[in-house]
Amino acid sequence: MGENKSEMVRHLSRSLIWVSFNLITSLALAAPSEIGVEKPSEEIVAGLKNPSSSEGEISIWDGNAQLILLIHLTEEVSGKPISGATVAVVRDHRVKRGPSGRSYETLRSERTDSSGRASIRAKFPAAGDATGLSVFVCDSYVTIKAPGHVPARARLSSINRLDFPRKTKDCKVPLRLTLKRT
Repeated sequence: MGENKSEMVRHLSRSLIWVSFNLITSLALAAPSEIGVEKPSEEIVAGLKNPSSSEGEISIWDGNAQLILLIHLTEEVSGKPISGATVAVVRDHRVKRGPSGRSYETLRSERTDSSGRASIRAKFPAAGDATGLSVFVCDSYVTIKAPGHVPARARLSSINRLDFPRKTKDCKVPLRLTLKRT
């Protein structure tokens, strides 16, 4: 009797697996291939067409873009430049790797010069179309530390990305930052 029960359980298990597989397969085949994706309007498609193409091809890409952060640091009250401050970029964990899956290089901190200026180059994931490109920074931010001042940080973007018009060669981001004295 024990053998019959175990044989019956195996048979039922195989039957349930077969029924489950066939049910899932038939549902997948009956469902549209792009559930929840609407066909784009003609206006959207027209906006994506490559203006330099005579054939009206659509140009969309994703990859990386290098931001050039142009930092200008001044004192909050006097407006005077702060020299010798340490400025660093901290990447959000969601943009530490590029689309290929490889990690971006570690960013070096920089020091502001006598006019309170520093620049940092940093790669981030990006995507674009015929109208321009978006660089995805998420919650990445700049940290600033200077002797005699309260340390601070500033997000690169309040909307998680930086947008640039088409034909932008250098993605320059001017950041005017101020620090309070301690």
